Amino acid sequence: MKRQFLNWILVVTALLLLSLTVTPPFPAHGAATIATTRPTPVADTHLLIEALDNEDRDKLAKSTPAKILRAIIKGVRIERPEPGTRKEKITGEDGRQSDLWIHVPDARQKKYGLLIMLHGYGGNARQLLTVAYSKFANKNGYIIVGPNAMKPLSGKSNPDLPPEILGAPTRHWWTYRSDGLVMAIVDQLAERFPIDHNRVVLSGMSMGGWGSWNIGMRFPDRFSAIIPFAGGLHMGDYGTETLNDQYSPLIDNLKWLPSYNVHGNTDNIVPVRFSQMLAEELKSRKYDHTYDELDGSGHYLNFDENGPMMQRVTKWLKPRKRILHPPEVIHTIISDDHPRQHWLRIDVRADQKQPATIRGKIDRKNNIDIESENVDGFTIFVDNDRLREKSRITVTHNGQKVHDGKVKETVEALIESWKDRRDPYLLHTRMITVDVGVDEDKKEPDKTKQNAAN
Repeated sequence: MKRQFLNWILVVTALLLLSLTVTPPFPAHGAATIATTRPTPVADTHLLIEALDNEDRDKLAKSTPAKILRAIIKGVRIERPEPGTRKEKITGEDGRQSDLWIHVPDARQKKYGLLIMLHGYGGNARQLLTVAYSKFANKNGYIIVGPNAMKPLSGKSNPDLPPEILGAPTRHWWTYRSDGLVMAIVDQLAERFPIDHNRVVLSGMSMGGWGSWNIGMRFPDRFSAIIPFAGGLHMGDYGTETLNDQYSPLIDNLKWLPSYNVHGNTDNIVPVRFSQMLAEELKSRKYDHTYDELDGSGHYLNFDENGPMMQRVTKWLKPRKRILHPPEVIHTIISDDHPRQHWLRIDVRADQKQPATIRGKIDRKNNIDIESENVDGFTIFVDNDRLREKSRITVTHNGQKVHDGKVKETVEALIESWKDRRDPYLLHTRMITVDVGVDEDKKEPDKTKQNAAN
């Protein structure tokens, strides 16, 4: 344990040097908040969004689910951000607040892509914000944002890291949870600005690479791509030659989330084998993944956009858009905080201490085949692009038929699909909820509970 702790100190000390060695030019725009152009309010849609947020069934019942869905997708007129780079504040649902640096491209856009850049340990958002992707963002209409590192809330520590390093609270600006800063950025900026939900990219350097991998694996339907630089899956992998058993099941979740991973093969701070192992796993699954190993490069990579590394990255990134209607979903959870992907959600785990996995496939005849391990209940959000709306839907689970019939539109489906996403493109008017738990007395599956046509 003492030797492992000393290794930790050496690694973290080296990472701290990152903030001293990266000093790119930065425009002096000060700490002004983003200027706004007051929109013409669209009262009805604003009220519908408020009703969904508050789960106000009475207000929502005054309209039909189909009309509500159309209104939410159409959206409301919101402010246009002024071009430039500036600092604001961002607050996660967990209560933590951080400085948030924002770079808005010069040309006004009907809709902006959103690129979240996570800095390395000991660094800050300002260092790489306008260096790594600024030219790409200006040309392709992306807003770039980055939060600053911060200490955890009192009494809480961070995933993969000790509570203190060198006698000071460990600073860590992601928690891998839905109530942390990264998901707050996606939700809050999309509420303020005309953000294209289908072009949201998560990228990060070093410790930010860990954040990109881990948040992407937990919430893969929220992003169009992830681009980790010199990161890894789990900090405990420093002491092993294999990927962490607890986190590695999450790799399956990247089936529909493209990834581009960069690592120098002489990196003496974050071993290149971290990325090599991940690349091997993704290649074996035939997922959309590009691994760029830089021969002779160490930990401190050249983020100059005119350099070969960033030219390859941005060329790969340019056409990426979120995959919205996959015919197959594979989702594994290791906590109840990330239960959903696209149209499938795990509601209940049989054993709370073990991972749970669900796989769903939709065919052209309105059949859905579900297989699962350690799942006692799940919800299917009916994807109207994959399933005929007025036809019967048949669902089988682990070989047993659990639903056969039409599914009505309900306010409850709107509320359930909205509350853990706030994304108009992941909002659904119909759902099927299935309880597949085992009755301890009968030792047989319980009678199916279906939030469907009844």
